[in-house]
Amino acid sequence: GVDALVARFWWVSRVFEAFPKAKDRVSLGLLLSTLPTQFPRLYSIASSSLVSPTVAEVCVGLVSVNGNSGLASGYLHSLEVGSHVWVALHKASFTPPSSERAPTIMVAAGTGIAPFAGFVRERMHLGARPLGSAQLFFGCRTKPHVLYEPLFREALDAGALTGYHVALSRDEGRRVPSELEDCAAKLWEVLQKPDCEYYTCGDGGLADSAYEGLLQVIMQEGQMSRVRAVAFMDAMRAQGRYHLDIWGSITHGMAPRRKALVARSSTWLKVANVVSGTNVGSVR
Repeated sequence: GVDALVARFWWVSRVFEAFPKAKDRVSLGLLLSTLPTQFPRLYSIASSSLVSPTVAEVCVGLVSVNGNSGLASGYLHSLEVGSHVWVALHKASFTPPSSERAPTIMVAAGTGIAPFAGFVRERMHLGARPLGSAQLFFGCRTKPHVLYEPLFREALDAGALTGYHVALSRDEGRRVPSELEDCAAKLWEVLQKPDCEYYTCGDGGLADSAYEGLLQVIMQEGQMSRVRAVAFMDAMRAQGRYHLDIWGSITHGMAPRRKALVARSSTWLKVANVVSGTNVGSVR
C-alpha cells in the first residue's frame, strides 16, 4: 500500500528529524546543491484554443501522502485566485483528429479526462457542422470523482458526443475494460473505419487494460484470433491513429519496440566492430 511505499523513502524533513544535529551543520545552499533538479510537471490542457484562445485550463488532482502534498499540485492548490504562475506550453501530438468527421474513441481515468474536455468543447464549438461519432469512456472510483460530467452530458444532448460511459470501480465494481466490452458491437463498427482515431489518457495501467479490452472486442466481434487482433491494433499504431498520453510505463505493444531496439543495438555493434577491428558478435 501507500504506507509501505512511503516507508521505503526518506523525505528531507524526515532526515533532519532523525539527525537533529545536522540542522546546524547543513546550510540552505548545501542542501539545495545536493538535491536533484526538479523535472517540469506536465499537465494536459483541458480547454480548446479554438474556443478560448487566451485560456489554458488544466485539471489537477491534489496529491497528499501522510500529510505531505505533491510539489506541483500542492503549490497550485495553495494559490489564490488571480495569482501569477510561471508556465510553458509544449507542442504535443495528442490533439483532436485533423478531420472532424473522423470517428473517435476516447478512454480516460481520473484527471486523464482533461484533454477530452478540450476535445469535446471544440466539437461543441463546431456547431451544426457534420461530425464523426465520438465515444467517451471514463473510469474513476466513486460518483464524486466524476469530472466534467455536466459538460459531457450537455455534449451528449447536443450531439457532440455519441456515447458517454462511466465506470465506477468502488461504487459499482466496474472498470473501463468492462464498459468497452459492453459496447463491443458499436466499437467494432467504428474501429473498422479507416479513419477511426483512438485516444487514451491516464496512467500506464489504464492504457494496458483498455488495450486488452479492445483486443477482446476485436476478437469477439471480428471473429479474430489474438494474433490477428494484435496485428489490427499494430496497424492503427503504424498509421498514426493510436494515441497515448500517459504517465508511468506500459507493457502492451512492446514487441515492435524490442525489435527496433535490437536493430539499433546490432547497428551500433557493427560500427563498434569496424572501429575496434574486433569481432563482437551479434545480438539475439
